[in-house]
Amino acid sequence: MRRKGFTGFERTANKFFMENSNKAFTVTELIVVVAVLVILGGILLPALAATHDRSNRAVCQFNLRQIALAATQYAGDNHDTVFPASQNFYPVQFDSFPVPKVGLATNRPSIWSCPNRPLFPMLAGSQLVIGYQYYGGITNWLNAIGSIPSRSPVKLSQSKPYWMLAADMVAQPDGINWSLSTDEPNGWSDLPAHHTADSMLPTGGNEVFCDGSVQWINVHEMYSFHTFNDPTSGGTMRTLYFYQDVSDDAYLVPRLGALYRAGVTSPGARF
Repeated sequence: MRRKGFTGFERTANKFFMENSNKAFTVTELIVVVAVLVILGGILLPALAATHDRSNRAVCQFNLRQIALAATQYAGDNHDTVFPASQNFYPVQFDSFPVPKVGLATNRPSIWSCPNRPLFPMLAGSQLVIGYQYYGGITNWLNAIGSIPSRSPVKLSQSKPYWMLAADMVAQPDGINWSLSTDEPNGWSDLPAHHTADSMLPTGGNEVFCDGSVQWINVHEMYSFHTFNDPTSGGTMRTLYFYQDVSDDAYLVPRLGALYRAGVTSPGARF
C-alpha cells in the first residue's frame, strides 16, 4: 500500500533538520570551543607528563636496585671491593678496558640506562659513559674546599649502609645550566634526567644506598659533595649533585660550615 504522507513524528524531525541544516558555528562559538580545548590541554598535558615521569622513576628505581645487586655480587668475588668508577674518580663513566660487564651493554637499554637518557651507555674514546652517577671505588670527593676522603663505598664491609652507591644524574654540565643544546650526543646529553613538567629545572632523583634501599630525593636536599673536575682548575665547571647523610661523620661534620660557605649548596637554593 502506498503511503499518503509523513507521520507526525517524521514531519517534526524533517522540520527540525531543515531549519538547522544551514546553520553553522558563529565566530564567538568557535572562540569559546577553542578556549575550552586550550584550557583542557593546559590542565591535562602537565598531568600526563607527570604520570609519564613517575613511570620512568619506577624504572630507574628498578635499575638502581639491580646495580646495587651487581656491585654486591662483584664484591663477594673480589675481596669485598666493588667495581670502581673510572680512575676511582669519575662517577659518570667506566674505563672500558678492562671493565666488568655487570649488566653493561651499549646501543640498547640496560640497567645503566635511565629511560629519560636513552643514549647510554655509550662509548666515548676509551671510556664507557653511563646513564647514572656511580660512586663505587671513588676514594676522594673533590669539591669547593679541595679534595677530602670520600664517604663512598670502596669495600662494602667498611661502608655505612646509608652511603650512596648510584643515583640519577642531577648535574650542571657547565656549572650554570641544567641542560645543554647540542647536536652531538655526549656524556652530558638529555639532562636533567627528571625535570618539572613546565621547565628544565630538576625535580630530584632516585638514589640507591649500600644497604640496597632506594629512595627518591628532592633536589632541595642535594649537595655538590663531588664534582666531575677540579673546581679550582678553571675551564668548564661540571657540577654533580646528590644527597647523603653526613650528620654523624666525625670527619665531615666540622667541615660542613666550610663546605656550605664555599658553595657546596643545594641546587634548590638557586631556584
